[in-house]
Amino acid sequence: MIVDTSSIAGYTIFREEASDAAPDLSKARSVHPLDQLSIEEIRAAAHLIRQHADPKVVKFNCLTLHEPRKLEYAAFRAGRGPRPDRRAFAIVLEKGTSDVAEVVVNLTKLKVENWKPVADVAPTLTLEDLDVCERVAIADPRVIEACREIGITDMAKVFIDAWAIGFDNRWGMERRLQQGIVYYRNSPNDNQYAHPLDFSVVVDTEREEVLAVDIRHVDGKRVPVPLREHNYLPEFVADTFVHDKLKPIDITQPQGVSFSMNGSELSWAGYKMHIGFNYREGIVISDVSMYDHVEQRDRALFNRISV
Repeated sequence: MIVDTSSIAGYTIFREEASDAAPDLSKARSVHPLDQLSIEEIRAAAHLIRQHADPKVVKFNCLTLHEPRKLEYAAFRAGRGPRPDRRAFAIVLEKGTSDVAEVVVNLTKLKVENWKPVADVAPTLTLEDLDVCERVAIADPRVIEACREIGITDMAKVFIDAWAIGFDNRWGMERRLQQGIVYYRNSPNDNQYAHPLDFSVVVDTEREEVLAVDIRHVDGKRVPVPLREHNYLPEFVADTFVHDKLKPIDITQPQGVSFSMNGSELSWAGYKMHIGFNYREGIVISDVSMYDHVEQRDRALFNRISV
């Protein structure tokens, strides 16, 4: 497995090699049923899904914990039921198409439990998907020509913000679409949002193809690039920035913090909860209780809450 820290700034990507064997989960330690999937569990789930899909090649849109059912988890917590099986949930696309399926993998039994094709949907765009839009668009002859017509010949100064548009009457649900909003940078750290260009692109994410270059004419003419700079980084405003506008704030806890962590379980001021996270909701707080000093027992507050 290759550890990649350079492809996407701020992220660590664990890339599997073709020679990597499927992980052995038989010796994995028991974890809290609501804990997020480990790297090895993610690899194992991906391996099982690829095997199930073969000979088709799939692309992963997401792969995350499939939480145990409420009653199943409650019985386990109360000591009335077995530990729930570990499961993973994935959204996958058949590579090169917009065909989508939702998959549930049982990691305890090492098998795909459910594979459900889903029609007329457009899964969320990933960071890799967003990269496709810019990479494909700035190399497209129609985009290069659209830039040349307004005086831009250096495509290294052209940048594209990709956005999901989901549906466009021109292609319906047959394509997984992105719309790219195009900007110009006069220097590497220039604020590109001061220089929007007068056109956008529509890209098929899966086929990596520019479908349209939509130019907005005003009175039948192209709109010149707004070149006035609006930059706020220190290198641009060092001579005018006032450093002593705000007085310092010091926040200290001389006796240490008031909370404690046991794995992903947090205890604080009589409250207990499990802290989780997923790609769609962000932070998920589960199994929330507080200690009742009158009745001298833990009182359940919430089974699961998220934003």
